[in-house]
Amino acid sequence: IGHTVTVAGVRLPGWGRGESFYLWDGETWITVQLNKGQKRPPSWEPVLLRGRWVGDEWGMYWLQVTEMRSLNAKDRVFG
Repeated sequence: IGHTVTVAGVRLPGWGRGESFYLWDGETWITVQLNKGQKRPPSWEPVLLRGRWVGDEWGMYWLQVTEMRSLNAKDRVFG
């Protein structure tokens, strides 16, 4: 927890809570929490995320994103 990590995957369709979404790497999925003002990538968009693992007192863990980059040929940067 608290370590900076870089992960790659695709945004799963559907909605998380608030400014969040689910990311799948082909084997596992995680909850991703965006900062205010950051926009979710489109469903199935391949992305590279950088952030820190965060947890709460109920044992829930998520990736708090600081940077997000599309891995599509256009190489867009979101929010």
